[in-house]
Amino acid sequence: MENSLEKLKCLGYETYFVRKLQKKPISREEFSIPASNPSLQFAHFIEICSWLASVIKEKDDVLQIDHYDDPNTIVSKLLMFLSNIGFGAEFPASRLKQAHGEAAAIVLDFLTGKALDARCFVFQHP
Repeated sequence: MENSLEKLKCLGYETYFVRKLQKKPISREEFSIPASNPSLQFAHFIEICSWLASVIKEKDDVLQIDHYDDPNTIVSKLLMFLSNIGFGAEFPASRLKQAHGEAAAIVLDFLTGKALDARCFVFQHP
């Protein structure tokens, strides 16, 4: 999760996601452990994934998620998008619906890596 957070910072997430979209910044353990309110944790996870998808595809509303969509539908849309951009890991959709744990961390790491590639970001040697 820490790598994903650093990649998010390289993408300017604090400016383009937190400030511009007025979203809550994530902490290092945000999606590592269960939150006290699982539905808010899921919503925040999906918001970040949706923003990353828009960075990757360079257009808004790539996942086409509606506020009234069922969580299973939302996860299905996310998994379909991930499959279309070359995501290879396989796990049950229910693990992503939890919005925490290994599956969430793997997805965030993959999406942040793809978003950096889309922006032609290259890490330099110190």
